[in-house]
Amino acid sequence: MVLNRPTALNDSFHCIWAAISSCERPHAVGSKRYRATLNGVQGDMHICIVTEDFLPNIGGMSQHVYEIGRCFVQMDHKVTIVNQVREPRPETVEDFAGMRVIRSSYVSINSRARLIPYSVKLRRLILREHERSPIDVIHWHDLQAGTAIKYLPLNCRKVFTNHSSAFLMRRSNPLYRCYYRFSLMHADHFIAPSQELADENEKMLSRPTTFIPNGYDPDRFYPLAENHLRNELGIPETDRVLLVPRRLAPKNGVFVLAQALPRILESHSNARIVITGGGFPEERTRIENCLRAQDCLDRVRFLDGVENQRMPEHYNIADLVIMPSFLEAVSLSALESMGCGKCVVASDVGGLSQLFAGNRWGQLVSPGQPVALADAINDLLSDDARRNELSDAARKHVQANYTWESVARKTLTVFEGNAIPSQQMAA
Repeated sequence: MVLNRPTALNDSFHCIWAAISSCERPHAVGSKRYRATLNGVQGDMHICIVTEDFLPNIGGMSQHVYEIGRCFVQMDHKVTIVNQVREPRPETVEDFAGMRVIRSSYVSINSRARLIPYSVKLRRLILREHERSPIDVIHWHDLQAGTAIKYLPLNCRKVFTNHSSAFLMRRSNPLYRCYYRFSLMHADHFIAPSQELADENEKMLSRPTTFIPNGYDPDRFYPLAENHLRNELGIPETDRVLLVPRRLAPKNGVFVLAQALPRILESHSNARIVITGGGFPEERTRIENCLRAQDCLDRVRFLDGVENQRMPEHYNIADLVIMPSFLEAVSLSALESMGCGKCVVASDVGGLSQLFAGNRWGQLVSPGQPVALADAINDLLSDDARRNELSDAARKHVQANYTWESVARKTLTVFEGNAIPSQQMAA
């Protein structure tokens, strides 16, 4: 007999986790507060957020988790962050902006077999926190956490947010689709930070998914009257700074900007690229080789990872912010740039297409097209009036529509079981 591979994989997961679950003693079900909240009664909730990516890590997801958690606390909810990673570290518990943050790790001999030890440890951490204070909502941000959460004997609301561009790249793989469904079909609801992710998640699971975009903090990201960062970085005031607030992941398209740079320099010899993100050494080598071959490596500055606390200074030195991504949600970096009153040139993909629809708040270009990217940058550098018009409109737009407080309130609507259609939620 020939087994269907996805079916066999699904059956294997069920057998493994049934065995693990039977080894643990059942714990208490959800609290009265949870049931009251779902019935529309206002009151505090205990929200357990599970994520592998949290501060001080640099990146959109770690900042997203921090910001919505901070807002939940300000709205008088109790928040526990469970941050479990593979890298060895002692288990710690700390108060972080009013949130209880548990930092832990797990031991895995083989990276391909890490799901079991990861899930066993995560399950114990969550059950321990539930015993300490009954959990009303589990909100997780990593696909693999779904397997552990699936078998928790808790009567609480379970919500998954899919941030991952990897999902868009792997969704056609049958084994990935099987694993994705197995890990997530038990969730009560789904959230995605772009309409593209929401639509694809609904296709995969045939379950409602709410589009809630990322946000920004208007108290931190705004135009600065004084900024000494150019002097600190040794950048002349006469240089035109093209800021790239991206890590060097291939999907972020920084290589395309490197290809476009000679054409930009033909029109604006004082242009300079500043890249705040780091990581991905192979991609950095590829970018540097491209720049070296074009004799313009000296016009690029790699900052290798700027902490979010210092990003307002960096946005404010920019003449333009460039986001040449191949895949993107409603980018946190784009929103922060707009809040600082900066004009953004971005690829016409995913959440960026939504954010800059009709080129009213920024300039969209086709992804992976160095000539089109260079021409859009040159046009805006040569037209101060148009650039300033877009910058002013962008700032007003994000102030009105994309604060973290509004993101948190929309997320609470999902937690309370009152989610509305994605198109309306995004408005």
